[in-house]
Amino acid sequence: MIGIIILVLLALIMGVIIVAVDNNLSKTKGNKEDEILKLLPNINCGGCGYVNCSNMALEIIKNKEAIYKCRPLKNKEEALRSIDRILK
Repeated sequence: MIGIIILVLLALIMGVIIVAVDNNLSKTKGNKEDEILKLLPNINCGGCGYVNCSNMALEIIKNKEAIYKCRPLKNKEEALRSIDRILK
């Protein structure tokens, strides 16, 4: 009986630790992706070669010139300036 209680408590503690670490990591990584995603048209057309705009935003973080692959996006130059500001 004590063994079961100890295992349950360990599982609970590990679960809390995993959630806390995941939240911290997603906050630091997700901010840039979310900001870039707001610049994209979010129609998930696949015209850029990526499945959706979220994948395109991740690629733009790696290579900002990938913005030119987004066909429906108007004012690519203005978006590129905003991306430069976000990535700094």
